[in-house]
Amino acid sequence: MSPAPSGLPLPTRLGGSLGVTAPAAAPAPYTIRPASAPVYVPPPLPVELPPEPEDAWKLALGVLTPHQREVVLENAAFVSFDAGTLALVVRVEQWRPVVRESLQEVDFVSVLPGFRRFELRRGDEGQTGREARNEADERRNAAAREAVVASAMVARLVALLGGRVEFVEASRLDEGDRSSVSEESDE
Repeated sequence: MSPAPSGLPLPTRLGGSLGVTAPAAAPAPYTIRPASAPVYVPPPLPVELPPEPEDAWKLALGVLTPHQREVVLENAAFVSFDAGTLALVVRVEQWRPVVRESLQEVDFVSVLPGFRRFELRRGDEGQTGREARNEADERRNAAAREAVVASAMVARLVALLGGRVEFVEASRLDEGDRSSVSEESDE
C-alpha cells in the first residue's frame, strides 16, 4: 500500500492498494555502463619547463607597466631565475623599497612557469639599465673622440687656430633623442 503522510496505508478509495507493494526504486546516483565500454582517460597536461634565465627576464619585463619597467631597469640588475626565484640586485639601498613595491603588483605566475617569489639582493652582480646606458655613452664618446682626432679637417683647423681638442661628446640625435632640438625651429 502506498504510505500516507502519517505513515499509515491509504484506503483503496483514496488511491491506495489492498496488497503490499514493493517500495519504488530510487534513481541511481551513478550511471551503469557495459563492461566493454572504453574508459576515457584525459590526455596529460603539457608540462611547462621553466624558461632559460634570460628568457625569464624578458618575460618578466613584458608584464610590467612602462613605469614599473623604467623603475626596475634603472635601479635593478637581473641575476638569475632558479628554482622559481627571480633574483635581482639593487645597488642603492634607497631604491630597494621602490623596486619591491613595483614588483609586488605584478602577476609573474601567469608568465613564468614555476615562479614562486622574487628576491632583491645587494651586490655588484649584473648590470642595471643606468649602468648599461652610461657604459654605452662612454663607448660612443670614445668613438666620437677618435673620429674627431683622426679627422684631417679638424687637424688643419687645430693647426690653423693653434688650439687643441679638449672635450668631445657624441651626438644623441642619431638615437632619435631630439630633446635638444626645438620642434618649431628648423635645426
